[in-house]
Formats: sequence, structure tokens, C-alpha cells
Amino acid sequence: MAERDDLLHALWESVRRIATGDLSPALEEAAFLQVGRAQIIGDDGAIDLEVAHLLGWLHWCRYWASPEDSHLEAAVGMLTPSFVYGIDAVPEPLLPALADKAAPIATEMLQQVLDSADNAPLSNVVELWQRIVRHTPTGHPGRTTMLSNLAIALQVRFERTGVPDDLEQAIEAGREAVQATPTGHPGRAAMLSNLATVLRLQFERIGVPGDLEEAIEAGREALQATPTDHPHRAGRLSELGNALHVRFERIGVMDDLEEAIEAGRKAVQATPTGHPDRAAMLSNLGGALRLRFDRTGLMANLEEAIEASREVLRATVAGHPYHAGRLSNLGIALQARFRRTGLMADLEEAIEAGREALRVAPAGHPDRVTMLSNLAIALQVRFERIGVMADLEEAIEAGREALRAAPAGHLYRATMLSNLGGALQARFRRTEVMADLEQAIEAGREAVRITPTGQPDHAGRLSNLGNALRVRFGLTGAMADLDEAIIAFGEAVQATPAGHPYQAGYLSNLGIALRVRFERTGVVADLERAIETGGEAVRAAPAGHPDRATILSSLGNALQARYQHTRLQSDLDAALSAYAGAAEIDSAPPSTRILAARLAASLCARSCPGRAAALLEEAVRLLPQVAPRRLERSDQQHAIGTFAGLAADAAALALDDPSQPAQRRATRALGLLEAARAVLLSEALHTRSDLTDLRERHPELATRFVELREMLDRPTGASAPALMTAAAEDDTAPYRQTRHDRRHLAEEFATLLDHIRTLEGFASFALPPTTEQLLAQTESGPVVVLNTGHRSDALLLTPGGITTLELPALTHAIVVGQINTFHQALHITTNPDSTRAERIGAQDTIRGILGWLWDATAEPILRELGHHQPPAAGQPWPRVWWAPGGLLSLLPIHAAGHHTDPPGPGRRTVMDRVISSYTPTVGALRHARRRSAAHPGPAHRGLIVAMPTTPGLPDQGRLPNVPAEAATVRAHLPHSTLLAEPDDVTPADSSQAPTFANVLAHLPACTIAHFACHGHSDPADPSASRLLLHDHQTTPLTIAALAPISLDQARLAYLSACSTALIAATTLLDEATQLTTAFQLAGFPHVIGTLWPIDDDIAVTIADAFYTHLTTSDGTLDPALAACALHHAVRSARDEYPATPSLWAAYIHAGA
Repeated sequence: MAERDDLLHALWESVRRIATGDLSPALEEAAFLQVGRAQIIGDDGAIDLEVAHLLGWLHWCRYWASPEDSHLEAAVGMLTPSFVYGIDAVPEPLLPALADKAAPIATEMLQQVLDSADNAPLSNVVELWQRIVRHTPTGHPGRTTMLSNLAIALQVRFERTGVPDDLEQAIEAGREAVQATPTGHPGRAAMLSNLATVLRLQFERIGVPGDLEEAIEAGREALQATPTDHPHRAGRLSELGNALHVRFERIGVMDDLEEAIEAGRKAVQATPTGHPDRAAMLSNLGGALRLRFDRTGLMANLEEAIEASREVLRATVAGHPYHAGRLSNLGIALQARFRRTGLMADLEEAIEAGREALRVAPAGHPDRVTMLSNLAIALQVRFERIGVMADLEEAIEAGREALRAAPAGHLYRATMLSNLGGALQARFRRTEVMADLEQAIEAGREAVRITPTGQPDHAGRLSNLGNALRVRFGLTGAMADLDEAIIAFGEAVQATPAGHPYQAGYLSNLGIALRVRFERTGVVADLERAIETGGEAVRAAPAGHPDRATILSSLGNALQARYQHTRLQSDLDAALSAYAGAAEIDSAPPSTRILAARLAASLCARSCPGRAAALLEEAVRLLPQVAPRRLERSDQQHAIGTFAGLAADAAALALDDPSQPAQRRATRALGLLEAARAVLLSEALHTRSDLTDLRERHPELATRFVELREMLDRPTGASAPALMTAAAEDDTAPYRQTRHDRRHLAEEFATLLDHIRTLEGFASFALPPTTEQLLAQTESGPVVVLNTGHRSDALLLTPGGITTLELPALTHAIVVGQINTFHQALHITTNPDSTRAERIGAQDTIRGILGWLWDATAEPILRELGHHQPPAAGQPWPRVWWAPGGLLSLLPIHAAGHHTDPPGPGRRTVMDRVISSYTPTVGALRHARRRSAAHPGPAHRGLIVAMPTTPGLPDQGRLPNVPAEAATVRAHLPHSTLLAEPDDVTPADSSQAPTFANVLAHLPACTIAHFACHGHSDPADPSASRLLLHDHQTTPLTIAALAPISLDQARLAYLSACSTALIAATTLLDEATQLTTAFQLAGFPHVIGTLWPIDDDIAVTIADAFYTHLTTSDGTLDPALAACALHHAVRSARDEYPATPSLWAAYIHAGA
């Protein structure tokens, strides 16, 4: 090191002397020059730039003082590394010679960059070629090659990092290279081909048509100048095919696409397997084939495109510069196949490929915008198929990011706008936020505006805009929107050639809009044209195509409209045929098939109830498919809520079917109600079967089963914005990973279930109970399954079988009216602004409806069951389990009756004849019974949660009688833990605070849990209904939070809170999504809940009476007596306040 320092010092001293005019150091044959030469290459083999630079200057000075070629050559040789690495302080006269000397080095560096995925050297290589070109005089024989290499370096940097100016400079360099190279020159073809590539890329970026035409012209000339056996002919064929492909996308001339495919095939055929360029050529060919499928619908083209993409990826190593783009291309092709076949595996793989493409694409990648857009489309398609709201949110955010990154004039900007508009439309249909629809229309208009007429995608953009306008018409009634939509649909149809894969969809959209206009204006010509257009759409839709079901249903709607206008039986028959045909298409989304089946059943319910029943039976079979376990709970609720009333309609039609004997009709109706009610609850209950046998015989399977079930039951938390950003900036990746994992967990869970059922003795594992198993639940008393629809019935399950009791006074219209009146009266009783007279009147109304409920429902049922009066003194009270379902779940059947009748055996009330319990389904009752049987005997340990005040509520949500209730319960349950909200004077003890974590920590060890607090029933998201604990604002105890909990010791939960048994979402009445059933699912076979807000003073009285009656003769508490205990407690309150039913009728027992 000291030797080098001495040398540098001597060299700098010589340079300093020369700079002052003393040339003698340059002329001396000093020994240090020889030493210096030896030190240019260090011990590590690297050039010592500083030494070489100084020696170069000395040699240049020597040449200047004594002009000898050897001195000049030495100076150039020593200074070339400085030129290569961008050290500016070199003699200006030497720059042309240095550029010439550096060119071979730069060529080698450029090749290394081309062969590597490492982008770090890119800018150095570009800058080196820029220096070389800048200092190479015009006319130099190698300048054209240098210009071409500069263009290549700039192109590569643009493709990998997206620097926009690189393309402009590459085109400028490429054009100069071509212009300076005479026709016939052996290098001209390569320069033309390189120029064609950068011109095409520039067109794709900013959309100047002249660039594309020049690219095609240059590509053709390059190909003509390339001999057939030239090693680069295949690459030039492929590049010409790319440019023709892009022009087809721009203006839609089919000859361009055919020529592109022909050129692509020749390129692939001329490139042997294993050649490093074969993957690129296959990828280009695959893209053109997929585009031809989009145009012609020929599946062979799409299959070949997918196979080409797979081969390309097999040949592409991780880290390859084009790896991301090739993944995205595979995703596009798989998505296209899903649209044609409906195979979810293709869509799932397409989304995975799209995600992986974005993950591996470097920041600034110029194709990132199209990758984002492609992924957004796939996510929207999956949302539309299975309803994952997070998919749609991510699609919208990805679409927005793509547009933000796409420059004006980008080839695919119109596509991105149109796709974003479609996603915003989809979100509007789900959330009804008007801003989404307005933005969808704005995006749709802009997409149409910037798309040239005749461009292949013009029709699709017109159709998307038309859909948004039609939706807005449905909201606002503005005829201008509907008329504009019809014009847009008509132009889309006219622009679409026969046989185009999207022709059927465009025709169907036009037909829908025409039918809507007929319904508004009554112009029959519109309806006739709608039917004609709809028929054309059906004929154009391939058999088995997933969209054919929607197209058939739309035609059915038009035919049904004409039937209502003309009453021609042929129209009714044709509409029925269209709906039924739609319901039978296996590849269609299950939601589409269910809707079609319901429409078909509605048309033939009177004329052919047997066929109608069969249609709805198939619809019920499909119902679980619209809400698979992989969906978040909110998405499942929305999907199921779309088909509210399906259970009632299906059961009613089954009972109407005259082709079946009465017993068969009743059994069929019960099966339909069990399958179509509480779908989500039943799915969870089935998977909480007794695992004893599985644990004994296959412990590893039992362990994994429980693990997967608990992971799927666990809520994922609040929805995060799923923006697809570069990995380093992506703070939502864990959330997306959770959703990604959820899908794989659901698939593994389904596979595991299938495997367990193949094992000996486990064929029925986690399957719904059979009819025989359901009837076995009547050993302790009958089960009454109620159904209201176009007819109302009670299915009476007794040990003798299933019988049907029709309830003619229980019409749908009357039930709806009574429910509304009942709940309005309840509101008056609790409204602080109500007058005393209003409250008294409201109580009278409630009593009147309870009397009507007795007359129309309860009395005929109890009479049929033989319960005509209270049991004789000393005899046990008979029990009845009610499964009201639907609308009747909003009324207190257990409290039906004329409660102001004089006391005595003739008192006409349910609670004076039987003990009532509730269950959402008979299967749920079976589950509760099995849980109860697993832990018989008295309860020992309890948990009491008391919230006399609640943070975050007005006036702290004071419940002044909660401390008294807690003290009363603790007196009955001395071995209990009390978690109580501290008052203003009691110091807080975090371990005893009624928090979410503390409650969950204590629940596993307790047999009885008593909650005295506020409850909230959420009508927008029933799974968010909750008990309000100390930390309810941050960590609420919701239904969703209870879902993954499974408690082995649980026996009884008493929910002394408001509306814990109320289902506030009217579209989910059949689902029984309320806190009472949530506690049953968690493991409590007995739950006390409430149907509306309760009075906290009466709550103390009823709780005290309940636990008193729960106490056995030996002083212990027996949860098995819960129904009886509540019955007596409520009857006592009724006897004390017979004229005020709102105080006591809210309490119910659910479970065993």
C-alpha cells in the first residue's frame, strides 16, 4: 500500500510540473513509469483506475512533446478504462479514439446485460454507449453499429425499468442507424428489426398510429433483407408478428392477426427446442392465438395458447427479465378459458399467476400497468362468480393504480377505463353507493371516446357503458339514459361480426334494454324486438357456455313480459322453457341457476306444482354453493340473503305436489326446510360432530380436521384496501395472504372431509342428519316446523312421524302486517318520548297480536298435538320445540295467547299449555341434545359478566339494576367468577375487567355463563351483532368472534341483554344469525335470549326466578332444567303484569 502511495505521489508530482509548463517529466525515461505499468493491475486482478489514468495522461503529454505512435497508443490504452467508467478528465483530442477503443468492451457489457436479470449495470451500459456515439464522428464506419447498440441498450432499460425518455432516444438512434446504412448492407436488417421493436413499444405506450405503421414497414423490410437460413430470421419473423398483432388490436383487420399467427408459427418452427429465444417466440405466438380465440371463439386456439404459455414458463428461469410478463400472459389465457367453461380452477390459477407476475415485476416495469389491469379483471370475475367482496375492492384499487401509471395515449388505457367502470358497476350493485355508478359511467364514456370506431374492443366498451346507463335509468327513471344505452348496445351489436364470442352477450344486453323500455313506455315494438334479439342471443351462445344461463333468463323475462301483455300460452311455455334451460347449465354460476329455477317455478306453480317443486328442490341443493366456506362471513350472508324466501317457497310447493302421498310431501318439505334454513349455521354444526370415534381410530386426521375448522371459522378482521403495489411498499400483503390461505384451507378441508368419509365407519361423517335422525329428536316432545309463503303450514314431528297442518288464517300479507304493527308497538313502549297513553295503547296492540297469533297459529297446532289444557297438578309439563323460520321468527310464538283471560284451565295461551323452546332447525336441536348428553349433571363453575355502565354509549349506557342482577345470580351460583365494569369509586383491576380477552379466557372452564349488559343486533351485518363489553369499541364480542370457539364444559348461557335472539336483517331471517345461536354453536346446549330490548328492573326478577327454578332439591343447579325454569319465571312475571307483555314475552329458551 505504501509503495502504491509513493508511486501515485510521484505521478501527481510529474503531472503538476507538466501543468506548469515543465515538459521534462514527460520526456524522461524514468524508472517509475515501468513500475507504474506493473501496478496498473492490482493483486485482485482489477484495474487501478487512478494509476492508469495518471499514466495515460503522462503518455499523452509525452506524445504531445514527442509525437510517436507508440506514445499515442499507450495513452489511449491507459485512458480507455477511464472512458469506459465515465471519468471525464481525459484529453479531448483522444475522445474519438477512446470511443472506438471502448466499443468492443461496451458490446461485451451489453451482451452481459442481455443475458442477465441484474438491472444494476443497465444505466452504466446505456451511458457508455451514449458517450461512444457522442464522440464517434459521422461517417465513421462503425457508427451505425454503435447507434444500433445504443438503441438496444435504451430499449432494454425501458423494458425493465420503464424510463419513458429511453424509447424516444432509442427511436432517434435507431432511425439514424438505418438512415446511415445503405440498402444491401449486411447489418441493415438487424438495425431495421431493432427500430421496429422500439417503434412498436412506443406505440403501445402513447398510441401514435404513425409509430406502428413505421414499425410494420421496418419489420417487413428487415424480413425481406434476411436470408431464409439466417440465424436471426426467426426473431425478425416474431417481431413482425408482434407489430401486426398490435395493429389488429388497434384497428381490427383480421388479415393482420392471421399474418401475425403465420409469422409466429414460422418463427417457432425455425427455432429448435432449447434455444434461448424459443420461449419469447412461443410467448408471442400464444398471445396471437389467444386473440384469435377472443375473435372467433375457437377453443383449439385457446388451448394451444395456454399450452404455449406453459411451455414458455417451463423454459423461463426465476429472475428472467420477462418472467413477470409471461406469468401475466398465462393468467390472461386461463381467465379466457374460465369465461368459456366456468372451471374455477382456471380462474384461481389465473389470479395466482397475475399476483406472482406483479410480485416478480421490478419497480417501474413498463408492463406493470397491464399486469395490474389483467389481475383486476380476474379478481372482478371471481367476485361476480362467488361474491368475495375483498376481490372486488382489490380489483378496483388495482384498476385505479393501473390508470394512474398509464400515460395518456397508452394502447390499453381505454381497456383499463372500461374494466374499471365494470368493477365500479359491480360494487354499486352490491353497496348501492351512487358515486360508484357515476364514476362507472364517466369511465365508460371516456373509454368509448378514446377508442377508435372499428377497433375490435369498441363494441365491448359501448356495451359496458350501456349497462351502466341502464342501471342508472333503473334508479332515476331518466329516459335519456335508457335511450342512450339502447343506442350504445345497438352500435355494439352492429360492430360485432357473426360468430364473435361476445356477440351473444351484446345481443342479450340490447334485448334487456328494449324490454325495460317497453315496460316504461308500453311500446310493443320494443318488446317484439327484445324477444327477437334475445332469441338471436340464445342461438349465438354455445351450448354449455356459462353465460348462456343469463342469456336464456333474459329471454325468459321478455317472453314473460309479452305473456302478461297478450296472455298467449305459447309465450308462457317459451318463458318457462328458457328459465328451466338456464337452471340446468352446470357451468353457470349457482346464483344464476337458482334465480332461473325460482323464475321457472313461479310460472308453473299452479299448473304443475310437481315440476315447480322439483325446480326449487334443485335450487335448494345449489344453495350451499353460493356461500362456500372460503368466503368471509359477510360475503356468505350477502350471498344467502339474495335468496330470501327460497326455503318457504320450496317447502310450500312440495306440499302442493299432488303426485306425492301426504307423508312423502311432508317429509320432502321438511328436508327442503332443513337444507335451505340456517345454511351457514348448519354447515358449522355438521363439522362439529362428535369426534370421539375419529380421535380414537384416526387421531392425526381428527387433529387436522379441528385445526382446519378453527382456522376457517376464525374471522379475518376488518377489510383492508388491497392495493397491488410493489412488494417493498405493500402493507396489505398479509391481508391478501390471509384470503389466499383461506381458499387453500377450504380446499384442504373439503379434501379431508372426502377422505374421512371413505374410511370404514365414517361414510356419514359431518353430513346432515337423516330423516330418521331428525324424528329421533321428538322423544322429549314434538317439534313444530313452521312455514309461511303462498301457503302456510306447520310440520308436526312426533314419534309417529311427520304430519302437515295447514294454517289458512296465516296468510303472507297478514303476517307481514302484524309483524310491522307488533314492532312499531314495541318501539313505542321503549321510546322515552312516548306518552303514557301511547304506551298503554301499544301494550294493548301487542296483546291483540299475541291473541291473533294464538288463534291463527298456536291454538290449531296445540290442539292437533293434543294439548288442550295445562297438565294436571303433579304432572310434568309437556314440551314443544318451535322452529319458526322466516317471518314468524320475528314474533314470540311461545307468548301467543289471550293473557287477560281469567286464570284457570281454560286460559288460552301457549305458556299455560306447554313449555316452549326454540331451534332454528331440527338438525340444530340434535346438535344441542348431543352436547347436553355429553355433560350431564349439575353445574359447578360459573362466569358472570356485568356491565352497569358501558364506555362509549350516551350517559355511559347506564343499567342501574345490573349490580343487583349480578348479586342475585352470584347468590345462586357461588362458585363463579365475576367480571364487572368498575364504577366511579372502585379502582380498576384489569384481570377482573369484563373485556373480550378476559371473557374468552374464562369461558372454557365455566358451565354457566351469565351476561348482564347491553346487546346490539346489527341489521347491516348480522355477524357483527354483539354483546357490549368494556372494550366493545375496539374488540367486540360479536357473532363472528364466537364462531371459532368450541367449549367442552359449556352447559347454559343466559344472555340478559337486549335483542340477543332477534334477527334484524330481513333477508336473513332463515339464517338465524343472532347471538343466541352463536352461543349454541360455541357449545352451550341451553341459551336464554331475548327477542327485543328488555327492562333491567324486570330482568333481575326473572333471573332470580329462573335460577331458583333451576335449583334442584340438593341445592345444585341443573342446566337441563333451563327451559322449565324460564317457563315458570316468565309465567310468574306474566301473572304479575298480564297487561304489559313487552316486559316478559321477550325471553326465550333455545336449545335442548
